[in-house]
Amino acid sequence: FDYDNYLFITLARRTAWVSNLSEEFRSITYPSASIAIVPTELFDLGELPIDFLKLRASYGIVGEQGVPPYNSFARYSDFPTFLNDGRLNTVILSSIPSQGLEWEKTYQSDVGLEIGFANNRYSLEFDYYEKRTEDKSQFKA
Repeated sequence: FDYDNYLFITLARRTAWVSNLSEEFRSITYPSASIAIVPTELFDLGELPIDFLKLRASYGIVGEQGVPPYNSFARYSDFPTFLNDGRLNTVILSSIPSQGLEWEKTYQSDVGLEIGFANNRYSLEFDYYEKRTEDKSQFKA
């Protein structure tokens, strides 16, 4: 959304699906939002040497499943066994399924400032962001 070239708003929602997590955690929906305002389009800053000024903020969540395919299922391997001078084909459990694996979620927020000087020939940009990850998936082979 753009209002009169000085206010910008973006809202988004994304849904993702995977097959390598258990059925109850195969999909995730996560949102994001951002807003920016350009005061130099709205107000006359008078004698200030600033040609362009933008203030912005955003927040979003992203997901990562981070596990190898089929890690939530039990896996079996063939295991030849010898008995009475004969070979028997047997199967053994080669990996225990990982139960209850969820999406790893990262929450990120950001605030920023953009300033242009000398007919926008020079510019400065400042950003501060914070990032937090929860439900980390740590797979060990």
